[in-house]
Amino acid sequence: MADFNHGSYAWRIVVTAVAGGASFALTNLADQDLFIQLALSIFVGGFVLLTQLLHDVENRLDAADLQRERIGSEVVRQTDEVRTVIRAGISELGETTELLSAIMRSGFEPDDLIGLLRGIAELRSGTPLVSAFVSDQVARLGDLVKDIGQGVAEYQGEDRDWLLGFTKNAVASIDAVSLRVVDSQAFWSSELGTRYLTLQKEAIARKVPVRRVFVFDQPPARRSEPGLLRLYAQHADLGIEVRYLLPDAIPATRRNDLRDFIIFDRALCYESTPASHVGNFDGVIQSTRLIVGDQPVKEWRDRFGELWDAARPFVRF
Repeated sequence: MADFNHGSYAWRIVVTAVAGGASFALTNLADQDLFIQLALSIFVGGFVLLTQLLHDVENRLDAADLQRERIGSEVVRQTDEVRTVIRAGISELGETTELLSAIMRSGFEPDDLIGLLRGIAELRSGTPLVSAFVSDQVARLGDLVKDIGQGVAEYQGEDRDWLLGFTKNAVASIDAVSLRVVDSQAFWSSELGTRYLTLQKEAIARKVPVRRVFVFDQPPARRSEPGLLRLYAQHADLGIEVRYLLPDAIPATRRNDLRDFIIFDRALCYESTPASHVGNFDGVIQSTRLIVGDQPVKEWRDRFGELWDAARPFVRF
């Protein structure tokens, strides 16, 4: 019966024929004209057939609706999965975009960062030593950036890259206090000292003023210490404004707290701490600190201002 109800052609013919025959018999009993009998039989049979067809169409439509609902549910499920993946990708992309925007607002060139990442990705050497070294350098850079962001970064010993890098990139000013125990004559004649002087000369060419206070335990004399006079003249010839500070002229508040430091662009202080030693080992650095932040750097600017005002300008003999 299920097959008949769902459109069996044989069943439709039988039902139509029976309906038509029954109609013909009824009209015959009613003694109707043969034409009317045939017309009513065809009409009734056609009506029954049409009813069956419409019922079959309705069943098929119901089945199609059910199939669409099933397909629709699957499509909705897959669409939700795709939407979830897309949202996660957009979220990650948004975080990346926000990070790059923050980098650009900070004045950092994103191309430099991209170049670093690309260089790491394209590193061909499979040597564990090279990979470990590169990883260590990247980690060190990350620690430096983090420490600077927190206001203080420290390095055990003297970091020449910091000294040369800040001098190379200074745009406003360079103010330095040089202690004899740190910046000895040997330092200025060394490879690092020579490069440092060259970069200061280039800074002056960029219209960046450079001032330096030499702090010594005795006044320079033309005959007794000609090396010091040549050192002063060497700096002055490069365009550096030179002063020297004698012990009796050191402000009372600074006599027991002299530091060797450089202030770059009035925004960052580079401080060198000499190592404790016995004998003539001038120029040995125990540690180096970078100090940033408005208030901390202001204190170093005030310190420099006091020493600068108390120092004497270098005059050629």
